[in-house]
Amino acid sequence: MFDDKILQTMTAKAENYASFTNRVKGIGKIISEELGISVRHDPDMNYSRGQKLSFWVNHQGISVGIEKGDFEIALFISSKGKLCAWRFLKKITRNEWGPTSLESLPGQFKQMIGKLTLKLESHGYQLITDDILDQFVPGHYTEMDEAPATLFNVLFSELF
Repeated sequence: MFDDKILQTMTAKAENYASFTNRVKGIGKIISEELGISVRHDPDMNYSRGQKLSFWVNHQGISVGIEKGDFEIALFISSKGKLCAWRFLKKITRNEWGPTSLESLPGQFKQMIGKLTLKLESHGYQLITDDILDQFVPGHYTEMDEAPATLFNVLFSELF
């Protein structure tokens, strides 16, 4: 079901908040420098085992301000190990966003996600893909509502 690294990470103790936050800030800086754009770091870990880095783009593939644009591109980093996951949102209405896929992003950002993933892997991170992230983990439940937890919930966050 899950490889050994994922199984070990699920039971690992979370990294110290201060050192973890600094590690995520460093990843945000790498992304910002690589793409030449502003990246938002969300250090809030309520109902989370990870932190989120985000940036927003429009349909033309141009980076726009925080929470503006047509797409949110988010990278989640786990505090339990060197695991990461991409998640993407698409603006549906002025105030409503919904999940979308990498394939729906403007072309240049699909390529940039690939490039950034290779950069993260060169720093020892393992990317967890959607097909695995959305699987339920036997014996794990969310803190918020005690619903069966997915791997994303267990390693990264109950919120997105």
